[in-house]
Amino acid sequence: MLRNDFEEAARLRGAAAASWASGEASMLRYGAMTDQRREADALLRSVLGDEHTTELIDLGGRIGADAVVAEVLAST
Repeated sequence: MLRNDFEEAARLRGAAAASWASGEASMLRYGAMTDQRREADALLRSVLGDEHTTELIDLGGRIGADAVVAEVLAST
């Protein structure tokens, strides 16, 4: 992922949220990162706008963590 790639970050955020919600990954280890997640969400929304951020997060959630991570790894 390139620095300042906010659209990709939003998709990754959606994939991570879907993974946590499905039980594929445990949120317990990341509970202390709640403030950082909120800060990242606020930054994404300030740069991309609420509607576009929500669309990208939803897209990442539908695609799934494995596919999004594979895309990121393939682009590096």
